[in-house]
Amino acid sequence: MPENNSTVVPPPRIHHPPATVVSCPHHPPDGSLPPTLRSSSGKPPMSIIKFLELCLATACTVLHYYSFDDGDLITGFLATGTFCGYIVILTTVMVGYLMKAHVHRRLNLFYSLLGCALFLTAGVFIIEAWEHAFRTRTRDLAITKGSVAIINGVIFLMDTIFTFRERK
Repeated sequence: MPENNSTVVPPPRIHHPPATVVSCPHHPPDGSLPPTLRSSSGKPPMSIIKFLELCLATACTVLHYYSFDDGDLITGFLATGTFCGYIVILTTVMVGYLMKAHVHRRLNLFYSLLGCALFLTAGVFIIEAWEHAFRTRTRDLAITKGSVAIINGVIFLMDTIFTFRERK
């Protein structure tokens, strides 16, 4: 009988190349926030500012419903047109943000500047119309409506500044 003097040969080593990392375009590999949630300059995203403007315009409309008699016809028309018109405009812009549609920078600047002017003017006219009236619930609601309109006008001004300084 022949002896089995065979030596054990180790299996050949197979060199595996390093695994390639497949990155997801929506999640950065370093674990940081995605680019859509990151703010490079520390300013709030535009969608939050637009949502705040929409909420304040809605609040102005509700207050306008409960304190409609603003003295003269021009103030009433200006306030109604501004509040209701900007609810439509801002709702459309918010739906555009949700659908990731591009809103042109010049159009955004135009709407923000016009909104600033209209809300400030409506707020000043409303407060001027009601400041010397007898103190009633309607007067308090009207003064609140004018104050919220002025605050919204200032937020539109800040939105204009943020949009103007935004880099492409």
